[in-house]
Amino acid sequence: IDTGINYTHPDLYLNIWLNQKEIPSDLRVSIFDFDFDGLITLRDLNNPTNVAFTRDLNSNGYIDAGDLLNDRRWANGTDDDRNGFRDDLIGWDFEQNDNDPFGGTSTHGTGVSSIIGALGDNKIGIAGINWNIQMMALRGMGAVPVDYFTNAAANALASEHFIATNNSYIKSEEGIEDAIIRAAQKNILFIAAAGNS
Repeated sequence: IDTGINYTHPDLYLNIWLNQKEIPSDLRVSIFDFDFDGLITLRDLNNPTNVAFTRDLNSNGYIDAGDLLNDRRWANGTDDDRNGFRDDLIGWDFEQNDNDPFGGTSTHGTGVSSIIGALGDNKIGIAGINWNIQMMALRGMGAVPVDYFTNAAANALASEHFIATNNSYIKSEEGIEDAIIRAAQKNILFIAAAGNS
């Protein structure tokens, strides 16, 4: 939960979360789960076996979240998971109120995401704490993004594990304490920066 994530970054693109229940059903049943983890992830979508279900629309040489958000087969205009957020394939931008939490002009969220989950052993950039993770991109701050994450966790597939939110706020947000309590009741950690104002 920050300023968004550059989900096309070569050190991050494989570790961006995909909303399993927002994947259109006709695609979901056809895509091969390459690593047999019960989830369709960008790792699966970058396997040549699944080439028919994706297009490299931004021509960067791999399939990333931007390709999915700009592909009508994926971003089909339907709220497939019926959570009130249409085409929230990778998260939500609560500042612009749309499904594209890219990060605007700020790189803070991308930097924090890199510390958490940049790919390792790939000779690019840095190595994050966890090289194989699914990071939900939520642009904005406060109670509403925390509740979005908590609700996603409550409605997750059995094979999904929602562990924590990372929060680097510079001011207190109304309702945040209640949102933290709701998250804690679902065993979700609220991780916050200690040095911010």
